Amino acid sequence: MRRVGLALVGIILIIAIFAPLIAPYTPTEYVGQSLLAPNSSYLLGTNDLGEDIFSRLLYGARTSVSIGFFTALLATFFSLLIGVTSALFAGVYDLFWMRLIDALLAIPTVLIIILIAAFFRVSLWGMIIILSLLSWQQGARVIRNQSKSLLKSNFILAAQGFGAGKLHITLKHLLSHLLPLLSVQLLMVFRRAVFLEAGMSFLGVGDPSLVSWGRMIRQALEYIYLGSWSWWLLPPGVLLTLTILGVVLLEYGRDSQRSI
Repeated sequence: MRRVGLALVGIILIIAIFAPLIAPYTPTEYVGQSLLAPNSSYLLGTNDLGEDIFSRLLYGARTSVSIGFFTALLATFFSLLIGVTSALFAGVYDLFWMRLIDALLAIPTVLIIILIAAFFRVSLWGMIIILSLLSWQQGARVIRNQSKSLLKSNFILAAQGFGAGKLHITLKHLLSHLLPLLSVQLLMVFRRAVFLEAGMSFLGVGDPSLVSWGRMIRQALEYIYLGSWSWWLLPPGVLLTLTILGVVLLEYGRDSQRSI
């Protein structure tokens, strides 16, 4: 399972990284007559603006991977920072963050993202920041609980007995034991961010200039009566599904390996 997931994610990453080299045209370039069926010049035909669908499909991978990757990094950093410091300092500091997490988890995340993205018409980095700020809460709670358990371990108590400070304990002991949790957090946030970005683009919120699989699906639905669903609607849906499936299989494979 893990190898299949790794292969799927690897293919999507290759497409995203080398899209400018693989794509025959730029994604916003007018290449010919609109709504053409697939042919030797345009592998997936053209859209209503005469843009090459195959090129937009490849560049759409860059958008999804970029948002998923940077959102996962930022959200995991926030989770680690807040989770570890809450465990180390405890008291009022810990209570503040746990109550804030409870409040944020009670608010529908998707609704907040829709309202912010629709009102501000956020860019790529704006979407990354919004998704990051709304994706660290659960990870922070898990890391905080695990850190509290680790702080009671004999090897950390011994280090404290020898005068080790909080920074030393964090860098030398906590981080190494939290790496499995951090990798799981990265995969979970990546998958969630890719899915949410596609959903936001499908709903028409966010930056309209971004080439996105969700936006491609939305545009294709308007011309589905022409039969273009087979070459315009299905490809972005399939790649989006394979991306999420690949990350899920990586998560599943990691959990299975840990249980063994």
